[in-house]
Amino acid sequence: MPQNLPQFTPWETATHVPQSSVTGMLTRESLTPLSLLAALVITLLLWSHYGIGALAIGLIFGRLLALDLTTYTLPNIYTVPLMVVGLVHSLVFGGFLQAVLALVILLLVSLVLSRSHIKIGMGGGDLKLLAALFAFLPLTDAFFAIALGSLCWLPVAFLKPKASIPFGVPILLGWVCLLAFTDLPNWLISTIS
Repeated sequence: MPQNLPQFTPWETATHVPQSSVTGMLTRESLTPLSLLAALVITLLLWSHYGIGALAIGLIFGRLLALDLTTYTLPNIYTVPLMVVGLVHSLVFGGFLQAVLALVILLLVSLVLSRSHIKIGMGGGDLKLLAALFAFLPLTDAFFAIALGSLCWLPVAFLKPKASIPFGVPILLGWVCLLAFTDLPNWLISTIS
């Protein structure tokens, strides 16, 4: 493996073919420290709500965030299990039909984009992460998470107008904010009205 590629774990390598031409917003050397830092911050934010489960969420989301920032990739080894767990979650706690519908719609969007020459800057990993988000959260909360994450990520878009912006980061930011501050949508709506 060439030296300039990030150090993918064996599981990531099995589901992802690294491309040496892809350089993320951050250096590849920052992949591991950024993964750990993001995992720590996310775990601390979510600990009071989810206890030890916050550690699993933090590790997965931290690694996805770091990978997207350094390589613009979201490997299947993380996104596909998130979708499956999300579907099981929706089956147990309600919203299964909505989760399956979102999954089918995002699959169709993915197929159309892969067959066409239209480049929107959103890859398959982003779509799978969106499908997982819609499987875990009610429709309105999922859209709120996307909007919130995009607002948080907006300054980066203005600071780097010509650069590629990883879309998985705002999805994850919004999702974490919504998990950490569960009353945020209701508070915002009551404040505005």
